[in-house]
Amino acid sequence: MENISLTQIYSALYVCAFLYVLVLFAIIADLVSGVRKARKRGDARTSYGYKKTVDKITRYYNMLFVVSLIDVILVISQVHSFFHIPVLPYFTAIGALALCLIELKSIYEKAEDKVKLDTLGSMAVSVIRNRSDVEAFLSKFENFLKEKEDETES
Repeated sequence: MENISLTQIYSALYVCAFLYVLVLFAIIADLVSGVRKARKRGDARTSYGYKKTVDKITRYYNMLFVVSLIDVILVISQVHSFFHIPVLPYFTAIGALALCLIELKSIYEKAEDKVKLDTLGSMAVSVIRNRSDVEAFLSKFENFLKEKEDETES
């Protein structure tokens, strides 16, 4: 077993900090993209959407912290010396990559698809509230399906 130098630990910490910052940049890019899409659609930007972003940051960094702890455990146990690999935060890098890919997918998602899901949800709430008025719901649902067919044809 080889001893771990402070230089190796510092470089692993720098890499880890860099990964954390990259994830933050990806979240900010998704936020900016979402605000831009909302502006384009004419939707109001409310505190609810911003709260969702703060919640996302909390969840993402909780996950990154846990995988960073796994990396710390691996460094302390000196697993790297058995495989002759450098001391780096491998699991943190994989976790950060996964989170950045999720954010990238979110940026390129069509805003219209998200709006359709919201519309479908509000229609479900409408059905529950107006159980007796089934005909009105069916006509709304029929219009929704026609709009979807028209969009797919064009």
